[in-house]
Amino acid sequence: MQIDYSGKAALVTGAGRRLGLAIARALHQAGASVAINDRTSDAVAAAIGKLGGGNRLTAVPADLAQPGGPEAAVEQTVRRFGRLDMLVNNAAVNIERSIEETDDAHWDLHLDVVLRASFFTVKAALPWLKTSRGSVINIASEPMPKDNRTMTNSRGFCPGSSDSAHPITRPKAGTNDPRVERPNY
Repeated sequence: MQIDYSGKAALVTGAGRRLGLAIARALHQAGASVAINDRTSDAVAAAIGKLGGGNRLTAVPADLAQPGGPEAAVEQTVRRFGRLDMLVNNAAVNIERSIEETDDAHWDLHLDVVLRASFFTVKAALPWLKTSRGSVINIASEPMPKDNRTMTNSRGFCPGSSDSAHPITRPKAGTNDPRVERPNY
């Protein structure tokens, strides 16, 4: 089944590589105009190059963990495309450290990227998503089993912490089903 997103605009955070880049590619191939976000201009430029460039792609470098970053990303997207129909919150950070190795700076960085950035990017995008009756898609790591939510395993110091981003959008999606993370506005 091919979905046609022609005339729609999407902001994909963390789109400089891996999953974010693949999501941006799929949306672009489906006809959407796509704002490519990552922390650095170099990462964004490289991603746009991999996608072949063109007028339906725009560079939106912004560190979403910093105050003003989410607002800047949304503003740049809307300035370029005149609308926002979809926000894909994919930005993440992978800091694999044991509890003993984790200091305040690492912990804060993780929470700032996983929670703060997701929340404030949704908040900045809401007026535009309500106007377009758009959607938010939160990408999160696979949750840890409820009986094994410790911080001392091979996946690093915060396995399952992206589960905490789910409450940002799940109530709007009208369900408590953990598989549903696509609220429509």
